[in-house]
Amino acid sequence: MKFRVRYTSVNDWVGETQYAKGEPWVRVTNYCFTQYGAKHALRKWYKKHVINGGVAEEMNETDLMHRDVSLLVFLAAVGFIAVLVGCILF
Repeated sequence: MKFRVRYTSVNDWVGETQYAKGEPWVRVTNYCFTQYGAKHALRKWYKKHVINGGVAEEMNETDLMHRDVSLLVFLAAVGFIAVLVGCILF
């Protein structure tokens, strides 16, 4: 996989990638006014789609529900302790 920043004929910079040798270059970023902006957009695209795999992590619904419930229980306990301490001190 190769990456490049190219100046277009409409006076804009664009980030492109080539997935395999011999394949055409594919535009992966929007048009940018500066070369720095195009490089930044290309790095951002790379971090989002290549490093992370471009696929969101699948989560089990029971794990998600358990995390939410445990967080609510923790917050309720903290609130109860705060009210109890407030009543004792005042």
